[in-house]
Amino acid sequence: MTDKKEQDKEPKTTTSHETEPVKSKKTPQKKETDNTQAKKTPTKLKEKKPEPKQDQKETLKGNWDILKFPHLSEKSIANIELQNKIVFIVKSSSKRTEIKKAVETMFGVKVEKVNMLTTTKGDKKALVRLKPDYSALDIATRLGMM
Repeated sequence: MTDKKEQDKEPKTTTSHETEPVKSKKTPQKKETDNTQAKKTPTKLKEKKPEPKQDQKETLKGNWDILKFPHLSEKSIANIELQNKIVFIVKSSSKRTEIKKAVETMFGVKVEKVNMLTTTKGDKKALVRLKPDYSALDIATRLGMM
C-alpha cells in the first residue's frame, strides 16, 4: 500500500497542452492619442497649387507628342493677330480631332476649326482657329511667341 501512496505523491507527467491554460488571441489595443493637443496648436500650411493628377500629366505629355511646337513666321504671326488662328507643327499621323482635343486641354480654350496642310519638307501644319470668346494672342504670349 505504501507504493500507492508514493505514486500519489510523485508528480504526474502531463503534456503541455493539459497543464497550460489556453490563451485567446487578442489583438493589441491601439493607444488613444490626444487629438486635443494637436487641434490647439495652429499650423500654417503653405498653399500649394494643385498638381495635375497622374492621368492629367500623362495626357499633357501626350498632347506635346501631338503638337510638336508652334510655328513662327510672319504669316503665322499675322494669323494670330488678324484671324484668331494659331499655327502648330504637328505629328504627321495626327488627326483633326486629336489636334483639337490637345489644344483644348492644354490651353483651356475652345477650338472652332482645324485646317491642316503638309509642307514640301514633309512637316504637317495645323492652323487652329479659336472661338471668338478666346484669344490666340494670349496663347502666343504664354508660349513665348510674342
